[in-house]
Amino acid sequence: MPDPLVSVIIPAYNAERFLARALDSVLGQTYCGDIELIVVDDGSTDATPKTIRGYRHTPLFRHVRQPNAGPGAARNTGIKLSHGAYVTFLDSDDYYQADKVEAQVQFLRVRPDTIAYCDALHYESGRPERLYRRRGPRPSGNILPWLMGEPLINPNTVMYPRKAFEVVGLFDPTYNFPEEWDMYIRACRAGFEFVYQARDLVVVQVRPDSMIKWENQPELRARTIAMLERLLPEPFEVDGQIYDPEVARQRLRMKLALAYLATGRRREFIAAIRDVLPWWPATVPLAAAPRWAVRAYWRMNRLRSVDFIR
Repeated sequence: MPDPLVSVIIPAYNAERFLARALDSVLGQTYCGDIELIVVDDGSTDATPKTIRGYRHTPLFRHVRQPNAGPGAARNTGIKLSHGAYVTFLDSDDYYQADKVEAQVQFLRVRPDTIAYCDALHYESGRPERLYRRRGPRPSGNILPWLMGEPLINPNTVMYPRKAFEVVGLFDPTYNFPEEWDMYIRACRAGFEFVYQARDLVVVQVRPDSMIKWENQPELRARTIAMLERLLPEPFEVDGQIYDPEVARQRLRMKLALAYLATGRRREFIAAIRDVLPWWPATVPLAAAPRWAVRAYWRMNRLRSVDFIR
């Protein structure tokens, strides 16, 4: 069979420092079929448009500029422009290993009507030589039970058959996070299975100014709880076992309270913690749990959740 067309969609916002690396990693793929490369400039105010213009003569290269609307809306624009039998995404500050597209297409061709995801290596800005891999489950099949408490899958690692968007719909453009988590849950509920591929095919840069920085944590946690309340309001069954998403939501509410505490928002902390622990005093002094201690505990847990490979 001929190699199918693959669409790679890159949302780009103020990405002048990284975009060329991301584009070159797509253009350097070992895949023998055609790759349609689509860049959506999401209202950049830096030299991102200039970088894009440098690639405009590349075959099957398309680009569009839109007012800033967030990564979910930018991905949706790319999907609407795309023609590939398979669709995959790449954040502008990350990059693919050379065989990413080839490996995932081969993987999906023998597993029709599934969604593939692989592993990713990570590094902190300024320390590209120190690569690590996140710990945690990497299930295949109906992964809805695992999605109750965490997004589980880096969006750069996923390759979708086009049919998935025709059935499930597009990303929710109202989110900057967790729009990909929302997509995974809706895909599972629509009957799609996710299949894990044990390959490190993506490299992810963790930047201090990313969406996951400290100041954003309370809002991200609150959005996640609202998403789960909307998408998983009731217990559900998978493979004969009943799962109650309220248990996961309670854990997330506790994390929301700690996020308020870690960012110094003490009134919100009291309200959030009493939502989980109603007996918590309304006026308890917080000197016993200062901000630095919560952040230190958070960082320690984060270190325990990764494996350094070099």
